[in-house]
Amino acid sequence: MKYIMTLIGALLLVPVALSSELLGETVPYKGHVLDGPGMVYVMTPAAEKEILERVKEIYASLEAQIRGYEENAVETDGEAAVENRNEKYCTPSWVDLFNKVCDKEQRTDELCLDVDYWVMGQDVGDFSADGFKVESVTGDNLDHATVWLNLHNFGEETPVRLELVKEHGQWLIDNFINLRK
Repeated sequence: MKYIMTLIGALLLVPVALSSELLGETVPYKGHVLDGPGMVYVMTPAAEKEILERVKEIYASLEAQIRGYEENAVETDGEAAVENRNEKYCTPSWVDLFNKVCDKEQRTDELCLDVDYWVMGQDVGDFSADGFKVESVTGDNLDHATVWLNLHNFGEETPVRLELVKEHGQWLIDNFINLRK
């Protein structure tokens, strides 16, 4: 059985067995995040599966929407499409930030968002997403996650890191980070 060492008090180290009694299920040790004194969080296969399913659902919906535009040769109102995706799949704080940026663009006539962060490009074509991997789950209630994926747009691959937050039982995107150098 694998053990994790956890700090209790100032200097006392106590091994904590990863067993069915501790986690409610038998879980192979995969990794952990220390979040404060005495706190050890383990990403269970069930938590990882839930997060991956949600992110794949989000990007499958995006891919289907884009295919619909391409197949029907329909021009889309890019900003309206992004706003709809934001409302459905992003945290309220992300939506608020996006709305503030759009307001600034209208007030100043200055372009603030030059790239659609959903596809990591100005335009979209031959779009897909793959390589989904949960990097970490953290927070007092295991309500923050980081997911890596690759976006393919016009033949270009862009590695992306998503920061997610679980709000009202639903995983929502709180940040998009383009990792292409």
